[in-house]
Amino acid sequence: MFAVTEGFIEVVRALRARRRAVAVVVSALMIGACTDSGTVSAPAVHLETTQVTEAVAASLTPDGRFILPSSAVNPVGEISEAQARALASRYVSDVAQFRVAEWSASYGSPIEPTALIPCDHALHAATPYASVTGGKLSPLTLHTFGPHWIVPMCGRNGALQMVVSFAALATELTPNLGTKQVIPWSEADALSFGVPSGSASDMYSPEGATAYAFKKGGKRIASIPELVMNPMPTAPALVRWQIDLETPINVIGTESGLTRQRGKLLVGFGDTFRSSGLLDANPKAAAPVTSWVDAVTHQPFTVVLGANTPQGVEIVTGGKP
Repeated sequence: MFAVTEGFIEVVRALRARRRAVAVVVSALMIGACTDSGTVSAPAVHLETTQVTEAVAASLTPDGRFILPSSAVNPVGEISEAQARALASRYVSDVAQFRVAEWSASYGSPIEPTALIPCDHALHAATPYASVTGGKLSPLTLHTFGPHWIVPMCGRNGALQMVVSFAALATELTPNLGTKQVIPWSEADALSFGVPSGSASDMYSPEGATAYAFKKGGKRIASIPELVMNPMPTAPALVRWQIDLETPINVIGTESGLTRQRGKLLVGFGDTFRSSGLLDANPKAAAPVTSWVDAVTHQPFTVVLGANTPQGVEIVTGGKP
């Protein structure tokens, strides 16, 4: 009996680890957050056809935005992009009185919750896991380990100020959207926090990630960026896009110090919003946690990372080989 209880406690801690990780991130950001109210606009990034290969250019609109696949806008059996935007606004309305002080501290200036609106598209992040298997799994576990929506929110001045994320499989959130009925946010792995003024807001769009990779890598981009959720316990809002370069480049890890050649990289945030750039798998990263116990049903289950999902990342620098 003691072993079960002890294991259950550890699993509850593990399933809440993402929230604790976010709290750590927020605390770290508050230390270096700007106190000036200077604005950082978050306009849409418009790509040039010279930044991508001909095949990828065929998926650009005339004004340089990607034509996203249906799986990133209306995923089957999940919350849609339009619903995700509406839910993010409802979330802000529901929790602002409890969280606005924290959002504002991280952003570096007072945030006006009633002025917050989705900056642009809601971003669909695919699950990083190839499989989640075991006994009877609760909705909470399926939601936490499944795909997520990430919605950057802008203030009246057009600046990115905070971000909301929640489980894309939590379709039970949508029926109460147009009502005053309570929405069960606790069942949807819903998280939010302020984004420090001056952070890399361009990372919150596939076009921004593409432009950044082209500039830093010196190679045309050969695929539409794919957003894959970070493995537990890293917060989903620290977005990381998977990008293919036309030809490989040499990169050096800022943590491992190792040099390697890569044609596929990540673009996004490291451990905090103050850390962003080109990313690659960290050869010295610790092995991921793969064995879990459902905090609700007490059933054990295992997860397997997808083939293209690194267990840990590091910022890399480099350029043409």
